[in-house]
Amino acid sequence: MISRHLLLIGTGASLLAGCAASPQTDPAFTRAQAEVAAAANNPDVFEFARPQLQEAQGALKQSESAHDSATVDHFAFLASRYAETAAQIARQKKAEQVVLNAPAARNAVLLEGARTEAAQARAEADQTRRQAQSAKGLVLTPRNILFTSGSAQLDDKAANELHQIAQYLGANPGRKVLIEGFTDSTGSAAVNQQLSEQRADAVRLALANDGVDASRIEIRGMGPSQPIASNSGAAGRLINRRVSIVMSNADGTFPQSASGSSSP
Repeated sequence: MISRHLLLIGTGASLLAGCAASPQTDPAFTRAQAEVAAAANNPDVFEFARPQLQEAQGALKQSESAHDSATVDHFAFLASRYAETAAQIARQKKAEQVVLNAPAARNAVLLEGARTEAAQARAEADQTRRQAQSAKGLVLTPRNILFTSGSAQLDDKAANELHQIAQYLGANPGRKVLIEGFTDSTGSAAVNQQLSEQRADAVRLALANDGVDASRIEIRGMGPSQPIASNSGAAGRLINRRVSIVMSNADGTFPQSASGSSSP
């Protein structure tokens, strides 16, 4: 199953001027549109989780009005998560209603389970909100920077996205960038670690060749950790053979979540 990070992990699309997008043909937007519509047509959602439904509808509207594909995907992801959260909260609230009408002997057990599920749904909603507020604009997973198995060679499709990143860094000289390379789960841990570092380094060299000072670029090999799709199929493994590009704050410091050892 492709995770929410399929096209945009932490989402930094608003930082860059992307190519014109057509949300109506974007798979993430189409999926989000269907999920938000399903939530809106669910009477339990309308009764018990209207604020979350409104958040989903607002994010979908922002996705539809976006002018580049990465931003379309970012807000489509948020719309999907809000719609999912709305459905979860509605189910838990409905369960609590059922519990209140249950026989007294079952009431305590059912109510505790409903409360636990409701708390989990609220926690997921809070996590999505924090990501929208704090992670937005920090982490990019460019859709066109993927690698063939066992290779760290960038193809021609990567050039445009890397050029946009180089332009952004040129216009924001205080910012640095951390490039994290990833592999699928095929092969040994040692080979995957080395390959992930080579993929990050290939992006580093491309940015440096496009005018970004090498001192502003850090890299880190992540191996097969943090897969964003299942490694059981060829399509999922391809998506996992990727890089993430973490933008620093304006003062050149990275968020704590992005800190860690890096190699030059």
